[in-house]
Amino acid sequence: MEGTQAQFDDFEDVAAQSATTGSSTTVEVLVRGGPTGDTVDQLAAAAERCPQATITGPQFGQAQITFESLPVDDLGDGSALLSYTTVVTLPDGTQVTVPALIGAVQDADRLLILMNLETSALGAGPAPGAAPVDPAAFADPLAQAYEAQAEALD
Repeated sequence: MEGTQAQFDDFEDVAAQSATTGSSTTVEVLVRGGPTGDTVDQLAAAAERCPQATITGPQFGQAQITFESLPVDDLGDGSALLSYTTVVTLPDGTQVTVPALIGAVQDADRLLILMNLETSALGAGPAPGAAPVDPAAFADPLAQAYEAQAEALD
Protein backbone atom coordinates (compact mmCIF):
# COMPACT_ATOMS: atom_id res chain seq x y z
CA MET A 1 0.00 0.00 0.00
CA GLU A 2 2.75 2.44 0.97
CA GLY A 3 4.48 2.00 -2.39
CA THR A 4 1.35 3.07 -4.29
CA GLN A 5 1.20 6.50 -2.68
CA ALA A 6 3.12 9.40 -4.16
CA GLN A 7 5.63 11.17 -1.94
CA PHE A 8 5.66 14.97 -1.66
CA ASP A 9 9.13 15.13 -3.21
CA ASP A 10 7.56 13.63 -6.39
CA PHE A 11 5.97 17.05 -7.05
CA GLU A 12 7.44 20.37 -8.18
CA ASP A 13 5.26 22.38 -5.79
CA VAL A 14 3.31 21.46 -2.67
CA ALA A 15 1.17 23.74 -0.49
CA ALA A 16 -0.98 22.59 2.42
CA GLN A 17 -2.97 23.98 5.30
CA SER A 18 -5.27 22.60 7.94
CA ALA A 19 -7.94 23.91 10.25
CA THR A 20 -9.58 22.32 13.27
CA THR A 21 -12.99 23.29 14.58
CA GLY A 22 -14.12 21.34 17.59
CA SER A 23 -13.34 17.73 16.74
CA SER A 24 -13.40 18.20 12.97
CA THR A 25 -10.15 18.68 11.05
CA THR A 26 -10.02 19.84 7.43
CA VAL A 27 -6.82 19.56 5.41
CA GLU A 28 -6.25 21.17 2.01
CA VAL A 29 -3.33 20.11 -0.19
CA LEU A 30 -2.43 21.58 -3.57
CA VAL A 31 0.27 19.86 -5.63
CA ARG A 32 1.68 20.67 -9.05
CA GLY A 33 3.95 18.97 -11.51
CA GLY A 34 3.83 15.39 -10.34
CA PRO A 35 1.91 12.13 -10.63
CA THR A 36 -1.61 13.59 -10.58
CA GLY A 37 -2.96 12.34 -13.92
CA ASP A 38 -5.55 9.77 -12.86
CA THR A 39 -6.08 10.68 -9.20
CA VAL A 40 -9.58 12.12 -9.68
CA ASP A 41 -10.69 9.17 -11.84
CA GLN A 42 -9.37 6.70 -9.25
CA LEU A 43 -11.16 8.51 -6.44
CA ALA A 44 -14.39 8.73 -8.44
CA ALA A 45 -14.34 4.97 -9.08
CA ALA A 46 -13.11 3.90 -5.63
CA ALA A 47 -16.53 3.15 -4.09
CA GLU A 48 -17.59 1.13 -7.11
CA ARG A 49 -14.34 -0.86 -7.16
CA CYS A 50 -14.36 -1.51 -3.43
CA PRO A 51 -17.46 -0.37 -1.50
CA GLN A 52 -16.27 -2.01 1.70
CA ALA A 53 -13.02 -3.31 3.16
CA THR A 54 -12.04 -5.08 6.35
CA ILE A 55 -8.60 -4.69 7.94
CA THR A 56 -7.34 -6.61 10.96
CA GLY A 57 -4.30 -5.75 13.07
CA PRO A 58 -3.03 -6.68 16.53
CA GLN A 59 -2.69 -3.02 17.59
CA PHE A 60 -6.26 -1.97 16.77
CA GLY A 61 -8.36 -5.10 16.31
CA GLN A 62 -10.63 -5.04 13.27
CA ALA A 63 -11.63 -2.08 11.10
CA GLN A 64 -14.48 -1.98 8.60
CA ILE A 65 -14.27 0.82 6.01
CA THR A 66 -17.28 1.75 3.90
CA PHE A 67 -16.84 3.97 0.83
CA GLU A 68 -19.54 5.97 -0.98
CA SER A 69 -19.22 8.19 -4.06
CA LEU A 70 -21.04 11.48 -3.64
CA PRO A 71 -22.29 14.04 -6.14
CA VAL A 72 -19.98 16.98 -6.75
CA ASP A 73 -20.06 19.96 -9.10
CA ASP A 74 -18.12 19.68 -12.35
CA LEU A 75 -14.96 21.56 -11.37
CA GLY A 76 -11.73 22.09 -13.32
CA ASP A 77 -10.67 19.21 -15.55
CA GLY A 78 -12.40 16.72 -13.29
CA SER A 79 -13.66 16.40 -9.74
CA ALA A 80 -14.70 13.67 -7.33
CA LEU A 81 -16.08 13.45 -3.80
CA LEU A 82 -15.99 10.34 -1.64
CA SER A 83 -17.18 9.63 1.86
CA TYR A 84 -15.64 6.90 3.89
CA THR A 85 -16.51 5.72 7.33
CA THR A 86 -14.14 3.63 9.40
CA VAL A 87 -15.55 1.54 12.23
CA VAL A 88 -12.85 0.02 14.41
CA THR A 89 -13.74 -2.88 16.68
CA LEU A 90 -11.13 -2.80 19.42
CA PRO A 91 -9.79 -5.96 21.09
CA ASP A 92 -12.12 -5.32 24.07
CA GLY A 93 -15.16 -5.36 21.74
CA THR A 94 -15.90 -1.62 21.84
CA GLN A 95 -16.27 0.29 18.58
CA VAL A 96 -14.94 3.64 17.39
CA THR A 97 -16.50 5.32 14.32
CA VAL A 98 -14.52 7.85 12.27
CA PRO A 99 -16.38 9.48 9.35
CA ALA A 100 -14.42 11.32 6.67
CA LEU A 101 -14.80 13.02 3.30
CA ILE A 102 -12.23 13.51 0.59
CA GLY A 103 -12.65 15.66 -2.49
CA ALA A 104 -10.27 16.09 -5.40
CA VAL A 105 -10.15 18.50 -8.33
CA GLN A 106 -7.75 18.26 -11.26
CA ASP A 107 -6.92 21.66 -12.80
CA ALA A 108 -4.36 21.37 -15.60
CA ASP A 109 -1.15 20.14 -13.89
CA ARG A 110 -2.48 20.95 -10.41
CA LEU A 111 -4.34 18.64 -8.06
CA LEU A 112 -6.38 19.97 -5.16
CA ILE A 113 -7.25 17.58 -2.33
CA LEU A 114 -9.64 18.62 0.45
CA MET A 115 -10.21 16.20 3.30
CA ASN A 116 -12.35 16.39 6.42
CA LEU A 117 -11.97 14.00 9.32
CA GLU A 118 -14.20 13.85 12.39
CA THR A 119 -11.85 13.01 15.26
CA SER A 120 -14.16 13.06 18.29
CA ALA A 121 -13.95 9.28 18.57
CA LEU A 122 -10.14 9.35 18.65
CA GLY A 123 -9.82 10.67 22.20
CA ALA A 124 -8.21 8.89 25.11
CA GLY A 125 -10.65 6.01 24.95
CA PRO A 126 -13.43 4.65 22.82
CA ALA A 127 -16.24 7.11 22.22
CA PRO A 128 -19.71 6.66 20.80
CA GLY A 129 -19.99 7.00 17.05
CA ALA A 130 -19.37 10.47 15.69
CA ALA A 131 -21.98 12.26 13.62
CA PRO A 132 -21.30 11.89 9.90
CA VAL A 133 -19.79 14.83 8.04
CA ASP A 134 -22.42 16.64 5.93
CA PRO A 135 -21.43 16.05 2.27
CA ALA A 136 -23.58 18.96 1.02
CA ALA A 137 -21.79 21.34 3.35
CA PHE A 138 -18.40 19.92 2.31
CA ALA A 139 -19.01 20.40 -1.43
CA ASP A 140 -19.07 24.20 -0.95
CA PRO A 141 -15.57 24.53 0.58
CA LEU A 142 -14.25 22.17 -2.12
CA ALA A 143 -15.64 24.48 -4.82
CA GLN A 144 -14.32 27.56 -2.97
CA ALA A 145 -10.84 26.03 -2.64
CA TYR A 146 -10.86 25.19 -6.34
CA GLU A 147 -11.91 28.74 -7.28
CA ALA A 148 -9.29 30.30 -5.00
CA GLN A 149 -6.43 28.30 -6.49
CA ALA A 150 -7.67 28.85 -10.05
CA GLU A 151 -7.90 32.63 -9.57
CA ALA A 152 -4.48 32.80 -7.92
CA LEU A 153 -2.62 30.54 -10.35
CA ASP A 154 -4.26 30.95 -13.78
